[in-house]
Amino acid sequence: MEVPEHTVEIITNSGEGAQKCAQIFGQTCAKMGNGVWTVEIIPAEIEPPHHTVTSTSGNIIRFGTEKVTNWGDQSKLAVAFNDQVLLSRHRLDFPRLALLQTWSDTQSAGWLRMVFDDEEVPYTLIMDEDIRAGGLANRFDVIVFPNTDDGLKGIINGFDPTHSPLAYTQTEEHPTLGFPTSSEDITGGLTWQGVQHIEDFVRGGGVLVTLGGASELPLDGGIAKNVRHARVRNVDTPGSELQVRFRRPDHPLAYGYPEVTSAFRENRTLYSVRHVDEGQIVLQWGTKIPTDDEEDKSEENSNEAVRATKSLVLCGGIKGADEIMGKPAILDIPTGKGRVVAFDFDPIHRYLTLSDFRLVWNTILNWNDLPPTPESRDE
Repeated sequence: MEVPEHTVEIITNSGEGAQKCAQIFGQTCAKMGNGVWTVEIIPAEIEPPHHTVTSTSGNIIRFGTEKVTNWGDQSKLAVAFNDQVLLSRHRLDFPRLALLQTWSDTQSAGWLRMVFDDEEVPYTLIMDEDIRAGGLANRFDVIVFPNTDDGLKGIINGFDPTHSPLAYTQTEEHPTLGFPTSSEDITGGLTWQGVQHIEDFVRGGGVLVTLGGASELPLDGGIAKNVRHARVRNVDTPGSELQVRFRRPDHPLAYGYPEVTSAFRENRTLYSVRHVDEGQIVLQWGTKIPTDDEEDKSEENSNEAVRATKSLVLCGGIKGADEIMGKPAILDIPTGKGRVVAFDFDPIHRYLTLSDFRLVWNTILNWNDLPPTPESRDE
């Protein structure tokens, strides 16, 4: 049987058979010669209360005679065994999306461009000169700045202007240059004026999403206030898969994830926030939420350090696990009328960390549905 591409969701309360029902449906579609792609809907809790939005379980099944991928339109049909599981649903508005790539570091941005292109995500590639020109809110709703190792100084200054003009254009001598974008002068970086334009964009209602090292721009550059470097002494994560926990499991970034999952972390600056701002922490490193008397403690208790390492590391080496525990992995920071969503890791690391990709999709798709920051334990 040939059918056009469709997306069906089969959902109910956890433990009521929606997963099995959806698996049978998907297998039947495949046996009839259709392409099939399934995505599990997993409850945020191990034993959630029935007939609540947190108990939703089931499967999303996309099927059709053509190529089927995991990116596409919203579901055309939802089969729900009770109405409670639909209460958390909301219509998604895809943003006017920009991907910021600096001339001085195109590698990491290239990985994200590749992901967007493969998944046919509509976006506009913008460069240093677009930021310097300003007027960002007139063109975009969301700007994603991929990981960079340039540091704040490199992001702002870029290539040394003493080499200006330095062109990147297609010529007869160099026919492969000037792609995917070109410039008569690639020197100068974002500049501090450009940083002001980004801050104006956010404060006017835009969403800035920064991945990995790019988070130095809003956090160290002053766009997001009241975030500081964490006081750590001997931390080394050269490339490790670490356990993480959602402090806010009902946040849209957590959609589709259990409360405890994992993420890949390289050596990057660790940040911290004031107790009064801890509601901005969406995802933290490690599973244990620190208490006031544990924060910034030394490694004087070696047994505690060993226990922290075992509970934090899933794969790879690490030093200073007890100092990483509880630090922010993702911050959602209200800034004026907009938001800064800052990742302390690169969820698109060389197209390898597929389990982290959904964090980026969730951010982009829910850009105008990000909830208010909850009150902290000090309020």
